[in-house]
Parts: sequence; structure tokens; C-alpha cells
Amino acid sequence: MIKELIQQLANTGQELYAKVCEVTSVDEEAKTADVSPLDGSSPINDVYLVVDFEKGGFYLQPKVGSLVCVAFINKETAIVVGTSELEKVVLTLGGFTLKIEDGKLQLKNEQADFKTLLNDFLNELKNAIIQTPAGPGNFAPNNVVKFEEINNKINALWH
Repeated sequence: MIKELIQQLANTGQELYAKVCEVTSVDEEAKTADVSPLDGSSPINDVYLVVDFEKGGFYLQPKVGSLVCVAFINKETAIVVGTSELEKVVLTLGGFTLKIEDGKLQLKNEQADFKTLLNDFLNELKNAIIQTPAGPGNFAPNNVVKFEEINNKINALWH
């Protein structure tokens, strides 16, 4: 819907206007926010956070209490065009997803999740049987401990 409104606006020649507002709530499912303009005018509900996320795109979710710049497409429709603080960032493109939230990262596509791949790789290394001239062996205990430390750091960084 917002995509069509922007296209209609481009054809009417109407001028856009914007307000700086404080975010009072976010509806993550609808990808909208309720905001309160700093100029003291009435609150604005259901402000769009993204143009069209169904086919992919870039979604920026502002933190409640942060400031945003809201552009009005017409008297009834507004969209956030700038943010001061973010709660979450999601980029989707052709089956690929990059998500940043709570200080953690998620990187995946339809076939694989990068964190899972790294975890599986390190677990295989820890349990690897190494063929030597003296027969089968394993990594030294200090190497296994190091692999576990690396795995813990990966889990702290990735969703």
C-alpha cells in the first residue's frame, strides 16, 4: 500500500513535509509505529517503518523512546525516514537474511544458517580422529578447550 501511495504522490506534485517525533510503541508484525511529535501536535498512529517488506528489503525498527523523522505522503499516511536509535535491523534479499538484534547477528539463507555451520564445524574438530603413523589420535586437550572457547564466542555473537 505505501509503495502505491508514494507512486501516486510523485504524480500529483504535492510536497512532502516531515516532523521529528518520539516513538511511543512499535508493532513489529505490522511494521508500524505510534509516535508523538515533538512540536506538541497530536500523536500519529500506524506510521509505516518500511515501504514493502513482503518481497524483501531493509527493515529498521526504532527503539521505543527514541527520535524519528516522519515524512507525510499525504494527510493520512506517514513513513519513518530517519531514526536516532535502533532496536533491530533486518535485511532480506533473494532468500538471504541478515538480522541484527540484542547485540547479536543472524546470517542465513533457505539452505543454511552461518552460526549452525560454525558450531557444527568446531564440534567436528573437537571430536575428530586424526590418523598418525602410530595409529588414530585426537587433538590435544588444550586444543579441544580452545575450540570450545571459540564456539562460546561464536554463540555470544550470533543469534
